[in-house]
Amino acid sequence: MKNRPYEELPVATTALQGQHSSFAEDYATVVRWCLENCRVGAWSARFRRELPPEPFGLAPREGIEAAGPNERLAHAMEMVEERKDEFSRVYDLMPDDESKDMLLTVLAYRGLGWRFVKLPLDTPEFHKTISDLQADAAAASDDKKLATSDGFAVLSTISLQKYGFDADVLQGGWGAFSEFLYSQYVYRSEHGILAPCDGDVAFDCGACWGGTSLFFADRVGDAGKVISFEFVPANLEAFNVNLAQNSRLAKRISLVKAPVWSNDKVTMTAFGNGPATYMAIFNKKVRIRNKIKGLFKAEYRDPERVGNFSVDATTIDKQSNRQTNGQADFLKMDVEGAELRALQGAEVTIRRCKPTLAICVYHHLKDFLEIPLWIDALGLGYRFYLGHGTTHGEETVLFATTRELQAG
Repeated sequence: MKNRPYEELPVATTALQGQHSSFAEDYATVVRWCLENCRVGAWSARFRRELPPEPFGLAPREGIEAAGPNERLAHAMEMVEERKDEFSRVYDLMPDDESKDMLLTVLAYRGLGWRFVKLPLDTPEFHKTISDLQADAAAASDDKKLATSDGFAVLSTISLQKYGFDADVLQGGWGAFSEFLYSQYVYRSEHGILAPCDGDVAFDCGACWGGTSLFFADRVGDAGKVISFEFVPANLEAFNVNLAQNSRLAKRISLVKAPVWSNDKVTMTAFGNGPATYMAIFNKKVRIRNKIKGLFKAEYRDPERVGNFSVDATTIDKQSNRQTNGQADFLKMDVEGAELRALQGAEVTIRRCKPTLAICVYHHLKDFLEIPLWIDALGLGYRFYLGHGTTHGEETVLFATTRELQAG
């Protein structure tokens, strides 16, 4: 397929055969089709990888793994029922059938699990490339490896020259693929792509080990600039190595050691480690309790849990003024569920520059709704597309743009 060499079409494309109707009707059709046609056998790579039990769109019910088709159908439909009207609004915002089919496929995956829904990247070509990258990582000499100080990972420097990129990336095989080789922050369709362009100013919010920052730096060229946001010390160890061994690209990258949020100079506490580090606000006056209500719970954190460290947040609005004189062309966010709050801290920049947005929405089901509806409510003429960058449930990315799609 043009622009998508590793991918198949979403299963919703086969299920609907080009006949789209309302969100509710199309989603029900896709779920039923998957239940009838897509039972995965023990031959599948998904079994061999021993993925955790799913579905995960709902709190798992006892016995759902052994449930029959009617119970599984009810389980998947319940996932969207509470906010069906909002799902319909988001569905109607998407101008192409490819994004609608991706949304239906990803939601069906979240509702039914991997035994019934095959995601587009689950192809022999993808698995062969991942195996090759993992072999490259394993073959790296000890002086080309880094064990992060938080114990999260042992990373290897992988040369990407044979894949067509002039870069040596300290990563794992999966990360090298999804951050650089076939970046999940590029939207690909039959009609073209969305990605940073030559001369762009790109923001990489949640830069982690730096693979995406390097990829963006390669895309924007000498006339462009990348502003990277990363603050976790163990992540910065790898980030700094990546810049040191890619001097051609490093000169285009500026680092801001702070998380992005809706307000500037808010003191936040970091929890977790590696790419999954998340932020929360705790103090003696704000005692946040873990209150769960249905499928669309507010993502509160336990205030009694001990955090790793504290750091002051910043905003995109502040940093775009400070770093780029207000220019912003491409804005990527993968900030572990804080995407909507971070977008609120970028509203002035978004209104002024209308950057293309690549925003992760997979952390919470409500983000599939609240993030595109918030962007649409700005009234700036954004069009919405959806991509998915793995063979499992993570890495669904919402793209919003006022640009035309580029030739692939």
